Amino acid sequence: MTDPLITKNTMLREGRLTTVLDTWSNVLARGLEGDWVETGTYKGGTSMLAALLARAAQQSPACPTVSRNIWLADSFQGLPKARNEDKNKGRMDKEGSYNDYGGVETVKHLFRKAGFAVAGPSKAAVGAELAAKEKVCSHIQQSKV
Repeated sequence: MTDPLITKNTMLREGRLTTVLDTWSNVLARGLEGDWVETGTYKGGTSMLAALLARAAQQSPACPTVSRNIWLADSFQGLPKARNEDKNKGRMDKEGSYNDYGGVETVKHLFRKAGFAVAGPSKAAVGAELAAKEKVCSHIQQSKV
C-alpha cells in the first residue's frame, strides 16, 4: 500500500491496512449492503482507503452496485484526559495528543482532493454520552459510491 492519500493520513501500519483492504474488498465484491463507519478518524486515511475501494467497486462491472456512505466520527480535539480507572491500563497517550494536524478541515480537504463530495461537520447523536459532550461528526457522503 503506497498511496500517500492513505499512508500519510492514517495511524495504521501496512498489516492492519491490508486487513482493512481484504475485509472491505470482500464486502464490496459480495454486494453486502451497509455504510462504512470509522470512529477515531485522525486524518481520515483509513476511511480514504474504504472510499477509494468503494469507488473502484462502483466502477467495476464485476462488482454489484450498492450505494454507500462513508462516515467519520471524531472529536477532532485530541484525546481526552485519562480517567482514574484508565491509569493502570498501561501506557496512555497524554491529553490532547493527536490534536495538531488541522482537525476536521484537514480531513474534509483530503476527501475533496480525491474528488469526493463532503458534508458536515454535524453534531453526532450517537448515544446520550456523545450527544451530551457534543462530539463532532464529519459525514463524508459520496453520491455514486
